[in-house]
Amino acid sequence: MEESYYQQPHPEHGYAFCAKVAGAVRLENAIDRLGPTRPEELLALIRDHDELFVVQVADGSLLTAYIEDRTAALMVFTAPDRIQAGLSLDRSHSLIEGSKAVALSGEQVLEGMRQIGYRLLALNLGSGRGSGTLVVGTVEGEP
Repeated sequence: MEESYYQQPHPEHGYAFCAKVAGAVRLENAIDRLGPTRPEELLALIRDHDELFVVQVADGSLLTAYIEDRTAALMVFTAPDRIQAGLSLDRSHSLIEGSKAVALSGEQVLEGMRQIGYRLLALNLGSGRGSGTLVVGTVEGEP
């Protein structure tokens, strides 16, 4: 199914903003298409993506989900509206207050994950479409 979307240039950032929106949509479609069946391809797309978002909560830690057997997954978002969907999972709103979104390249996200010790990446958690979990620590020969 083909989809169309019309976006006026951003008043301040012009067409660069439109390119970011288009890139986020392409990545979300790839997440849906590739899912857990082709993690190497999905990981390469994430690595090459220009702008992803992580959320730093009030205590300075990064927004984390606990998946499956209580394994910590770094929550990563493709666009600001996806951040809002992820934060809405916190019914107590304790994470929302004092949190801030940080924009990073895909390469920076993956490198930061390795440094901190995350093995799972939770993409757009809280959003139905364009969301999923990717095991990062075992891709490309990592332990």
